[in-house]
Amino acid sequence: MLLYFRCYTVHVVKSLDYFTNQEIKFLYRKKQRLNQRLYYLHLEGAHQYNGMWQHVQEYIDEQISRLMDNLYQKLNKKEEVFLTF
Repeated sequence: MLLYFRCYTVHVVKSLDYFTNQEIKFLYRKKQRLNQRLYYLHLEGAHQYNGMWQHVQEYIDEQISRLMDNLYQKLNKKEEVFLTF
């Protein structure tokens, strides 16, 4: 019985490793596609706005930074509430 349990456990662990590795590969490919898309959008913006692109990019970065700060503040508040219980 113990031998069967060990074999089963090893099989489960290997299966989990396989699925985890597949998920990592999928997320890596997704990240690569998003980075490539962002790069092309950056080049397109630079082409369309010529000398103003630097200002446009700074404005976009500021807006994203504010948005992310607000989101993280909300998440930190939720985390504090969960940790107090």
